[in-house]
Amino acid sequence: MKIIILTLPKQRIRHTARYIHKEFGQASRAKFIAEVNRIVYLLRENPKLGPIEPYLEGASVPYRSIVIKKHIISIFLNTLIFMKRTLLLTAALATTLCANAQKTEITTDGKSAHVIPAEIYGQFAEHLGRCIYDGIWVGKNSTIANQDGYRTDVFNALKELKIPVLRWPGGCFAETYHWRDGVGPQKDRPTLKNVFWGNTMEDNTFGTHEFFTLCERLGCKSYLSINLGTGSTRDMAEWLDYITGTDDTPEVTLRKKNGREKPFKLDYIGIGNESWGCGGNMLPEYYANVFRQYSTYAHLYCNNT
Repeated sequence: MKIIILTLPKQRIRHTARYIHKEFGQASRAKFIAEVNRIVYLLRENPKLGPIEPYLEGASVPYRSIVIKKHIISIFLNTLIFMKRTLLLTAALATTLCANAQKTEITTDGKSAHVIPAEIYGQFAEHLGRCIYDGIWVGKNSTIANQDGYRTDVFNALKELKIPVLRWPGGCFAETYHWRDGVGPQKDRPTLKNVFWGNTMEDNTFGTHEFFTLCERLGCKSYLSINLGTGSTRDMAEWLDYITGTDDTPEVTLRKKNGREKPFKLDYIGIGNESWGCGGNMLPEYYANVFRQYSTYAHLYCNNT
């Protein structure tokens, strides 16, 4: 399998091609253009996808991901969300990604090789559109094929990708997510209004246990995004104790009551998300101080990171 990340529209392809030529040489530029042409051909030959011309001319949609045979092609089309640095990095990676994300090497000057950390291929699972509900999670009683509530076709695709790390619950969504609403019997969990993405109502059936169980089954590392916008250091500390704790605390007792005797494995945490915007419209100096405060208590309560 080969993973291709491509940015559109046409002028972006030309821009990134020039950049690759300047930084990595003609051979790399040729490889990039060949991948672009191959993807365009695959899209045009697949009748289920419809016309490709509107996408090539820069139609504004957030993204779409399609599976063609054994190729996963993620095409990002919304120019508003790409900064120059991200665009150039994406374009450079597009010519070099391969199936084994655990150890990928890229030669930049014909002499030296650099190992790309596996985490750069990590996946991001946010409560946005159908990414979680109807995507990763459909529930045990769904008519859609599933394994204990995890949608079978999506799970198998993620398993085949061998993703190294999975981030949850956001994104902007994380800044209004309160972990206690997503634990305990699913039928008793309160509903949540997703104020960032469409004001949809969610039933919280995908929560802490469901996320960490998914990571275990996929064999990937877990990355938790902490609620800095509407949360507190106490919320974070108690959540981390719930996830990783081993002592006889109220949070550990609650986790065991909810069916999980041993701690979950938590590999990474992020203190807030997009703190300059949806994460609280913070100034850099303010965020730096808040980060120091939160990280202090994160270390106190997190036993395995």
